[in-house]
Amino acid sequence: MWIWRGLLALLALAVVGLAAGAVWQWRCEIGDVRAYPPPGRMVEVGGGRRLHLRCEGAGPSVVMLAGGGTPSVVSYGLQDRLAAFSRACSYDRPGLGWSDRAAAPMTLTDHIADLDRLLAQVPGPVILVPESFGALIAIGYAQRHPDRVAGIVFVDGAEPATWRDTMAGVNPLEGAAREVLMQAATRTGIVRLVLPRLLPPWVAELPPRTQGQIRALYSRPAPGLGEAMTAFRRTPPAEWPRSDPGALGALPVVVLSHGQASSEVTPAFEKMWPVGQARLVALTVPPARQVVAAGAGHAIAEEQPDLVARAVRGLISPPSAPPP
Repeated sequence: MWIWRGLLALLALAVVGLAAGAVWQWRCEIGDVRAYPPPGRMVEVGGGRRLHLRCEGAGPSVVMLAGGGTPSVVSYGLQDRLAAFSRACSYDRPGLGWSDRAAAPMTLTDHIADLDRLLAQVPGPVILVPESFGALIAIGYAQRHPDRVAGIVFVDGAEPATWRDTMAGVNPLEGAAREVLMQAATRTGIVRLVLPRLLPPWVAELPPRTQGQIRALYSRPAPGLGEAMTAFRRTPPAEWPRSDPGALGALPVVVLSHGQASSEVTPAFEKMWPVGQARLVALTVPPARQVVAAGAGHAIAEEQPDLVARAVRGLISPPSAPPP
């Protein structure tokens, strides 16, 4: 009997601790809202939803698309560099960063439509700079609106066919359980408590306010990697972006690929990644230029922002041809 009493006592302590953590998390979120208001502006995209758009600098328009489940704030270091020679914009997809949540699960077509409404606020044509999952949206947008896109710099971008094949091998129950645990850990303050010890080294190189924004946004509930899984499950096959050779025509494209494995890419994705990168190169005629970011993992934009900025600048001002 004493064993059961002890277990019940431990369970009661755990429940009290989690409840206290949830109250602490709620109070901290209120403080975060006051301390870190949206640094950009909120743009209406229909249905009463607003997306957060941040633009700075002047010149040709460059629009960054973050990876799956990632708020745009992580790439503000790159955006600051792009703003030195362009009108550099970033935005948060629904439920990420400062953007409103979507009322229903989002398909890739929904994300592409959101981007189209948002780009009504940005002079075009634009150069798209997508990271990882953002590449699927960028390819779909360029195929639907070729007159609005002046070029693409893929930053370790996901290629539609290999990404879809790899996602098909993910156990949906395992992915759902992981998301539930992450949401529970966030809502009870556990993520907020351990986050400072988990942040990658490149965060320490950002301005103090940006570091604070990252900590605040990653400490609150968000779609996380479930955003990508939802898009995979909900998007009809006929609406997937095409990735056959030449699918982007003669559009100027640069493909930046990671040079070393990282924990941000699962072994299944890592195995297929070179195939996907080769397919991205073949999306244009002639084939796109590929650059391998030696020493960088999947987060090239955060680990080597100067490399990405040079690639974008090369599309805006390509080197002159040598004299005959």
